[in-house]
Amino acid sequence: MLAIDTKHDFEKRKFEEYKTIALLTKTEIVTRSDKGQITIQELRRMPMTTISQDFLLSWVEKVRGKLVYIILGGVVAAFIVVALGYMVYLIPLLLFALIPFFIAYLKKMPLSYGGAYKISLYAIVPALAGKTLLNLVGVFFLPSYFTLLVFMLIVALNMKEAVQPKLFEN
Repeated sequence: MLAIDTKHDFEKRKFEEYKTIALLTKTEIVTRSDKGQITIQELRRMPMTTISQDFLLSWVEKVRGKLVYIILGGVVAAFIVVALGYMVYLIPLLLFALIPFFIAYLKKMPLSYGGAYKISLYAIVPALAGKTLLNLVGVFFLPSYFTLLVFMLIVALNMKEAVQPKLFEN
């Protein structure tokens, strides 16, 4: 993954020979992207630091002993970041809740704003789940109104008038 060559300057031919993702030279760090693009970052402004094999091996040993905690912390941090990312959708739901609230008003159905917000909260979950699944598959370009359309579909399906049973038929 990382080759260290502090004796030679960067040469593209040598970088290709190493078959590595990153190359650390005396004055720069060279990386290759997934698409094969090479990026060179100067290290001349950085303070002088000596990196030896003993230093790297001791660092690897320290990390290896705490690898379980690092992975667990990474999973928890990723979960928190994703959860906070979805919390952003709670603010537009304050406006989205007006949709079922007004539909209920037009249909003369008793519904408070809190109840409309709950409907909105339940209706946005399938839309966000669908959007997340599409992102996992690799479809990142979705129309900005995709979530709203799925939301409206679910609200419309759930706001159908229930047929009231009659005690006696005339």
